[in-house]
Amino acid sequence: MPEPVNDRRFDALVSELYPLATQAARIVAHLADTPVGMDSSDRELSSRLGDVSAEHVAIVRRSLIENGLAVRSSFATRPVASASVLTALADNLRGIAAYLRVHKDRDAVRLVLTEPGLKSALRRAIDDAQALPPVVFQTSDAFFNLARGAKCGFRRSRPCIPIRSRPGIPI
Repeated sequence: MPEPVNDRRFDALVSELYPLATQAARIVAHLADTPVGMDSSDRELSSRLGDVSAEHVAIVRRSLIENGLAVRSSFATRPVASASVLTALADNLRGIAAYLRVHKDRDAVRLVLTEPGLKSALRRAIDDAQALPPVVFQTSDAFFNLARGAKCGFRRSRPCIPIRSRPGIPI
């Protein structure tokens, strides 16, 4: 019977590796099949697998160590988790990779900040930094352009300052 893999370490590992789920699944599946593969350098393992960079291998190796599924001793890394746990992790990562290929996030967010006033602390900080100014549009133009380009919805928000926190305003 396979070992249960529904613990927090496993969830943390999956959440760390999901951005590179395709590559991580290949690496972990290889390590499940060939545990001595962990003794190889990152570059050797990546060249053996193909379509996986040494950086990907290093990230997966570090995540396995940090989450207790592998240990480092001297220059070698060895798995602590069984092959069935690593296989389950690889299967989960393959599922995540498939989901990410199909699912497209519908939200595209743009941020519009109004130009700070001439006497504001933000304006002084920008001027003191001597940074290049961002692309600036009139606020009304920016909102109209955003509204015209919206496909699903448009929301306008502004900071809310509670009346009690405004200095000089009697309650």
